[in-house]
Amino acid sequence: MLDSSDIDIICSPLSYRDRQYGGGGAIMTPPESITRAGKLYLLEDDTSTHIATASGNTFAGHESGVTHSQETIQLLRRNLMLTLSRNAGFWWMDLQGAGWFNDSALWKQQEFFRDWMKRNMQHPTPYQPEIAAYFSMKNRCVRSPAPA
Repeated sequence: MLDSSDIDIICSPLSYRDRQYGGGGAIMTPPESITRAGKLYLLEDDTSTHIATASGNTFAGHESGVTHSQETIQLLRRNLMLTLSRNAGFWWMDLQGAGWFNDSALWKQQEFFRDWMKRNMQHPTPYQPEIAAYFSMKNRCVRSPAPA
């Protein structure tokens, strides 16, 4: 897929296991491989906001633990930094179309986000961690079981 000239963008949501308030917000795919192949990686940020929590959202990843807008803003900023550190993009996705982002305090964050994205585009820095993880269909079968 990464070698295909027909594909320009690859997307995935945050991991459903570590997206809660205080979690690390792991990404489901290796975005570094995507950008290294000359493609754009987009993080689909379907974070369960305080509004989604209050409305009884039960979709995967709904256990965000946020109850007010400031906590939601902190989650969204964490997710922004995840994408910036990997020279990727993102979009907010209301999984149910139910107004999860219908809060002016959240939309005021767009100026903050735009400033960071602009800086990152002007001075992109390759993501170069000290440790590499290699994924394949074979090693998926030998990973450790999930904690109980």
